[in-house]
Amino acid sequence: MRFSLVVATLGRSAELEQLLESLDRQIHRDFEVIVVDQNTDGRLLPILRAFENRLDLRRVESVPGLSRARNVGLRVITGDAVCFPDDDCWYPEDVLSRVDQLFRDNPEWQGIIGDSVDTTGWPTLPWRDRPGKVTRPMSWRRAISYAIFLRSSVLREIGGFDEALGLGAGTPWGSGEDNDLVLRSLRAGCYVQYDPNVHIYHPRLFPVFDESGWAKRYRYALGDGKLLQKHPMPLWWRLLFFAVPVGRAMWSLVRLNRKEAYFHWLTFKGRVKGLRSARELGCGEAGFLGENEPSTHSALLTRNNDIT
Repeated sequence: MRFSLVVATLGRSAELEQLLESLDRQIHRDFEVIVVDQNTDGRLLPILRAFENRLDLRRVESVPGLSRARNVGLRVITGDAVCFPDDDCWYPEDVLSRVDQLFRDNPEWQGIIGDSVDTTGWPTLPWRDRPGKVTRPMSWRRAISYAIFLRSSVLREIGGFDEALGLGAGTPWGSGEDNDLVLRSLRAGCYVQYDPNVHIYHPRLFPVFDESGWAKRYRYALGDGKLLQKHPMPLWWRLLFFAVPVGRAMWSLVRLNRKEAYFHWLTFKGRVKGLRSARELGCGEAGFLGENEPSTHSALLTRNNDIT
């Protein structure tokens, strides 16, 4: 199986080099790396030149916006399966060979979601799930872009990322584009499997409870609220969706951890506001990459086959 790795990057150099080094160590070698460069200063060119004879590497350019950039990359993929490594994650050497074998052994699977772990191998997400078929509730816990592997045929059917969601979208909703992709896959009848033995290394998402962590959590929560408007869930799930961060905030106050309590309160507040703003703005499907439908938000579609 041939993999297409779409890497949207902005403002990072050393981290991207670490990712490319990990890809150069892959046991499974049938893959291409499409680096979607959102920088304007050429900072990546020396790094990419160092790998052009070691990896099947292509650089394309995009205006800023994570979902926008990934959709630009999706237009030039040639692989049988697609994944979306973050520019600050890195792969164990056996991850592509493991996913390749899983797809070969299970031809009915259209997607696989792995586990995000930190440098110690400890999961970076707070939830624990057993291996199995991804359901809609599980997707909200497990769908994180750099751990998602989808057959290319799925993306041809459902389209690419919603460009109204995610970092740099120019909307209030700073997350949710990855979960939206999986939820649309499930809605289309695709079978997606969660396998915690597929590990992707990534720094912890919220390492400390400070102003930057609060701001990031709030942006993510706004995206969660928008996503709930787009993909309605059962009543019991919605109650938990809003009640859990309130409960966590109260428990943090009991333990006299005000910074952590504020973090969870922002989660609740952001989810409520995200849901309300989504309804007020009346946003629906936006920016999908259909097979014959160019993304309406991507203004710069330069395709560079060479690293220049």
